[in-house]
Amino acid sequence: MPDKAGYSGQKWLKLHNIANWEWNLLDTLLSLVLGLWTKSLTFIHFCIRFYVLILSGVFSALCLHKEVQKNLSLVYSANVSLKQTQTYIRKILTYVLEVLTIKHLPDSLLRRIIPDAGLAPLNQALSRGRGLILLVMHAGNWELFGCALGRFGYRVAAVVNNPRNDKLIAYIDKNRVKSGLEIIDINTQNMYRACLQAFAANKIVMIAVDTGATDSDKNIILPVLGREVPVATGWATLALRARPLILPVFNYSEKGRHGYICGEIIQPEQFPDEKTLLEPILNFYTAQLRLRPLEWFLPISTSETRKTFG
Repeated sequence: MPDKAGYSGQKWLKLHNIANWEWNLLDTLLSLVLGLWTKSLTFIHFCIRFYVLILSGVFSALCLHKEVQKNLSLVYSANVSLKQTQTYIRKILTYVLEVLTIKHLPDSLLRRIIPDAGLAPLNQALSRGRGLILLVMHAGNWELFGCALGRFGYRVAAVVNNPRNDKLIAYIDKNRVKSGLEIIDINTQNMYRACLQAFAANKIVMIAVDTGATDSDKNIILPVLGREVPVATGWATLALRARPLILPVFNYSEKGRHGYICGEIIQPEQFPDEKTLLEPILNFYTAQLRLRPLEWFLPISTSETRKTFG
C-alpha cells in the first residue's frame, strides 16, 4: 500500500526563516551529546540512557518530580507513587531524546517499530481509497511511529500546531520532512483545505486527538478517565464533512520495545454528530490509558493538567 510519491512538505520548510548555520549548529550539538557521529545503535542508546539519568537527577534536584507526581495523581484520580513518577519521567525523557535522533536511525530499527504484520488495519483502510484520519495521542513515541510510516513510503500528512520561532520544533519538523512526512501547520496553512486535498489523494492525515480543546471555545465536555473534560471537536467536524475512514492508534513502549495498538476502523457517516463520533474514540483511549498510565505526555505539564482536569 505505501506509495513513494513526491511530498509538498519540502516546500513548508521554506517558511521557516532558519539559517543553515543554525541547523548545522544544532546538529553538531546533538551529535556531540547523543553520540550521533557513529552508526552504532548500541552507543546511541547508551548515550540516551546516560543523559536520561542525568536529566532525571536534575528533575529530582529541583523537586520537579513532586509536581509531576501531583499531576499524575490528579489525572488518574489515584495516589501515584514516587517510584512510578520517576519511571514516568525517565520514559518521557527517553522519548524526547529518541525524537532528536530520528534521522540517524536505520531502517532496520524503524521496521521493528511498525512491523508489516501490525499494519493490516491501516492497509485495509487505505484500500478503500477514501483517505484516512490516523488518530494518535501524545503517548508513547508517536513521533517515531509517524516517521517510520513516512520512511517506508506511506504518504502521511501530519497536522501540527507549532509555536512560532521555536527552533527546536523547527528542527524536529525538518527531520519529519526528511522521513517523508508532509507538514500541515494550522498557523500557516488552511488546515481544512490541505486535509481535503490529502483525502482526495488517499493519503493518511495524522492528528493528535488530545490537542486543542483547552485553547478553543469549540469543544464539548465528555468523560475521560472518569472525569468530565473538554474535548476538541475539530477533527470530528472534519471527518463528518469529508468522510475519510478513521483509525485510532495508541503508542507505548515496554521493556525498551516500542509498540502500538490499533482500534476499530470507523466510518464517520454512521454517526450523526461530533459527540457520538467522539465517544467510541475516547472509550478506546481511556481503556489504553488505564492499562498503560505512564505513557501520556499531558501530566508532564502542570498548566495543561490543570486546564484539562481542574
